[in-house]
Parts: sequence; structure tokens; C-alpha cells
Amino acid sequence: GPRPLPSRRSGPVMTPPPGEPPSGELPDQLSVRPLTPDDDTSSFSCGDDVLDLWLHQHAWSSQRRRTAATQVLTDAAGGTAHAPVLGYYSLASTSIATDGLPRRLGRGQLAILPAILLARLAVDQQLHGQSIGGALLSHAIRTADRAGRVVAARLLVVDAIDDRAASFYRHYGFTPLTRSHSRERLAAVISHLL
Repeated sequence: GPRPLPSRRSGPVMTPPPGEPPSGELPDQLSVRPLTPDDDTSSFSCGDDVLDLWLHQHAWSSQRRRTAATQVLTDAAGGTAHAPVLGYYSLASTSIATDGLPRRLGRGQLAILPAILLARLAVDQQLHGQSIGGALLSHAIRTADRAGRVVAARLLVVDAIDDRAASFYRHYGFTPLTRSHSRERLAAVISHLL
């Protein structure tokens, strides 16, 4: 299984102040790359059955159908063949109506804005508490920025699966938009997250 990451500094794990974009870099022994059919997703467990099941059973088929592109976090020393997945995020294209958006997100824009959906983001439980989630979010934001420059997307949208996830995204500068059942939709201007 994944080994604990060595601490690069002593003392408590520091997170950016609320509203600050994630700026964390992943430790050198970890790397992010596109999901392949050879990746070992079977042992991945983030503590949320929905996120685990999606990676185990749906991520590759969604990637093949081009409905979601998944990037996986792996141990860089393990190479690519059959590497255990230690974290992942999935991006998809979407659009969002500007009516009802906060002014800072939608003012002066078209009625429908192109956006990128951060469909999923999860880190294996064995890496929780090591600031890997923020670093993986930072990677996802940079990937969304590159994609948004090629196909034009202004916003990064996320549907947080629970209150803890919504708090995580709000901490990094996402603005709450709507709430439905236990999910909360949040968005941010991609360039403001960099």
C-alpha cells in the first residue's frame, strides 16, 4: 500500500488562509498523470464509498467515452504499469447560466458561460492530513486553466458531495452558488485561483 510521506518541515501542517488559492506542490515521490487501463484502482479508499466506487468502476469507461478525463496521483518511483492510485481528480466540460450568479462571477458575461466541472477529487485515506488534497486541487486548477485557454472556459465548477467537501472548496476561494439535498455547487473564476 502507499507509504506515509516524509514531513518536509517540523510542526503542524499549514494551510493557506481562507480564500487563498491552493499553492501546494506535491512531494517529489508523487506524480500526476492521465488514468490508464493498467492502473490499479482496486485498493484505493478515500473514506467515501461513492468516490471509491466511481474510480473503481466508472473512471476508465468515462475516460474512453470522453465524458470525464481523470488524472491519477501515483508513486513516481512505481512507474506507470499497474501503479496503485493514491488520489485522483476528474474534469469535464460544462456550462453555467449567469442569471443568479454572484456579480464577481457573472457580471458582463454571456447568458451561458463555458466552464470546467471538477467532477471528482479524492485522496487515499493513508495520505489524509498531509496537505495532498490541496496540492491535488492546485494541479486540477492548473490543468483546467490550460484546457480553458484552448477551448475557452471561464469558471471552475464543483458539486461538493457533503459539507466537509464544500468547506474545503470555500477555503480555497470557491463561491457557493446553489444547494440541493446534501450537495452544494460552488464556482470560481479559474484565473483567480492561480
